[in-house]
Amino acid sequence: MTLSEFDGTILANNTEQNLFEITTGPRHFAATVYLHNLVVGNIATIRVYIYDTNSGQQRLYDFFSYSGVQSEPAIFVPFLPTTQYRVTVQLSGLTKNITWTRHED
Repeated sequence: MTLSEFDGTILANNTEQNLFEITTGPRHFAATVYLHNLVVGNIATIRVYIYDTNSGQQRLYDFFSYSGVQSEPAIFVPFLPTTQYRVTVQLSGLTKNITWTRHED
């Protein structure tokens, strides 16, 4: 197993935006989303989508919501085996940069 990591930053706002979307697999994917820039009044919703082979579509797998300043700002999404993997962010309140790392093997 060889672990690869990729990272990036997105200027998050009130629209659901892709942090990243991978459409080639199958692989094991995980993610870390860093919410250190959140302030009082921000609510960040992180959504994780995986591929449903029966329908041929991506389906919502899980979501997490965080509000305000985070005492533990690194959010880890555990490894999932899937063919397609997408993680999104939607941020209410002030627009902020959200950084992330994608892990895959």
